[in-house]
Amino acid sequence: MVIVILVTILVPVLLKHVHAGSTKLANTLGSPSDFIPAAPIKRSNLHGINFPDPFFYQSSGTWYAIASNNAAGILNASINSFPQDYGKSNLQIATSTDLINWDLSPQSSTQVLADPGNWSLPGTHTVNNVPPVPKASVWAPDLYQQTTDNNNKTNDLLLYYSAASSTDPSHHCIGVASAPNSDSPSGPFQPTSPTPLICPLSQGGAIDPATFTDTDPSSTLYLIYKIDGNSLGAGGECSNTVPPQRSTPLMLQRLTPDGLSIAEGAAPVQLLDRGPADGPLVEAPTLVRSDGGVYFLFFSSGCTRADDYKIEYATAGAVAGPYVRAAEPLLQTGDFGGLVAPGSVSVVKGGGGMGWVMGFAARVQSVQGGVRELFVTGLEMDGKSAKVVELGAA
Repeated sequence: MVIVILVTILVPVLLKHVHAGSTKLANTLGSPSDFIPAAPIKRSNLHGINFPDPFFYQSSGTWYAIASNNAAGILNASINSFPQDYGKSNLQIATSTDLINWDLSPQSSTQVLADPGNWSLPGTHTVNNVPPVPKASVWAPDLYQQTTDNNNKTNDLLLYYSAASSTDPSHHCIGVASAPNSDSPSGPFQPTSPTPLICPLSQGGAIDPATFTDTDPSSTLYLIYKIDGNSLGAGGECSNTVPPQRSTPLMLQRLTPDGLSIAEGAAPVQLLDRGPADGPLVEAPTLVRSDGGVYFLFFSSGCTRADDYKIEYATAGAVAGPYVRAAEPLLQTGDFGGLVAPGSVSVVKGGGGMGWVMGFAARVQSVQGGVRELFVTGLEMDGKSAKVVELGAA
C-alpha cells in the first residue's frame, strides 16, 4: 500500500503510506522470483503479478479475489517491463476454485469500478513516459452482501474502497458503490452517493475499509478503517518516523443496516493505535468473530516498503474492545522459508468444510520490480491465540 512506482515520487496522489524519505526493503525487493514458501503457506499461481490488498469473497462455490490497482506500490519499478494492462482499471479481480490457482481478468476489459465517484480525483496521468494510471489511486476493496431488516439477502452487493479526494489529492476518503440486482463481485459497481462515506481529511484521510457483521440479535453492521495520519507525517519511513509522529488509529464505525450510511448518532470508536514498536503505522484492519466467540482484529504494522512490515492481531470479548494485542506477530519477514513484508490480510470462513482462510500480500522480486504477490493459508483461532494452518484444517 505505498508509492506506485519509483519514477512517480513527484506525484503525491499515487502515494500510499509512503512519501519522500521512505526507506526501501533492506537488501532486497522481496523473496526470489522462484520462492516456494514452507507449509502451510501457499503462493498463488499469480507469479510476478502485483496484487496488493487482496480481499476474498466466496459465491456459489467460486472464490473471488479483488485487489487494489496493479500499479500500486511496486518497488524499483522497471519502466520497460510493465504489463500491457498496467494501471488500466481501478481494481483487479480474479477467480478460483481452490484458492491457489487463479484466473486474473484482463484489466483493460474488466472494469469492476470504472468511476470511483464525483468526490474522487478524476482522470489519468502519465509521468516520465510510463503508461497512464488513474489519478484516483483506488485501494483496498471490501465486499458486503446487502441485507434487509429481517436479514434476508437483497440483490445488491456493496463495494467499499478508498480513493484520492478531489479536494485534497494527497489524502484518501472511503466510498461505497453498489452493483444493483447483481451478486457478482465483478460488478460493475457504481457509487451510491456524490459524497464519500468517511472522509476525515484534517486527520489525514481514511483508508482500508473492512466490513463486519456482529452476531447480536440485530446483526449490527460495522465498518473498520484506518485514519491515515502518517500522510501528514514529518518524514522518514512511511512519512512517520520523524518526530512528532502522527497517530494512525484503527476505527470502528456503526453503519445503517443497508450499509450505505453512518448510523444515526453513532460516533466512531478507536480500537487501537500505533505504538513505539509499530514504527510509522498500523493499518489494513480486518475483524472476525471466532467460533469460540472471541473478536479477532487482524492488522499490519511497520512500513510496507521495509522488511519490518508484518501481520499482527489483537483480541477482545466485545466488538468495541478493549483489544489486547498478541505478544508475537502472526507473520513477519523471514517466516516460512523467507516471506518478505507480509501484510494486508483478508480473513473469511469458507464453505464446504474449508474453515477459516487468510489471504495476504508479500513482496516478491519480478521483472517489474518488487511486487506484492498473493499468498494464502488456513487460519486457526483457539481461545485468544491465532496460528496459520493447512487450508481446510481449521
